[in-house]
Amino acid sequence: MTHTSYIELSESAIKNNIRFIRDVIGENTIFSSVVKGNAYGHGIKTYCALAYKYGVRHFSVSDANEAFEVKKSCLTMM
Repeated sequence: MTHTSYIELSESAIKNNIRFIRDVIGENTIFSSVVKGNAYGHGIKTYCALAYKYGVRHFSVSDANEAFEVKKSCLTMM
């Protein structure tokens, strides 16, 4: 199978986007990052670890397997 595209995550962009959203919604609002479907193809393990690093503490998933992957990826950041 030949792939014609790829996704590259930018840690600085994730950090800046989370900071921007947090500035808009405030510190007392629950910020849930929707990561169903393997973080929309970005990779739950990679994305969730970065999002957790920059303050996201709630993730929305599509099933228990994804929830387990989120939990594993975030535990490595604790």
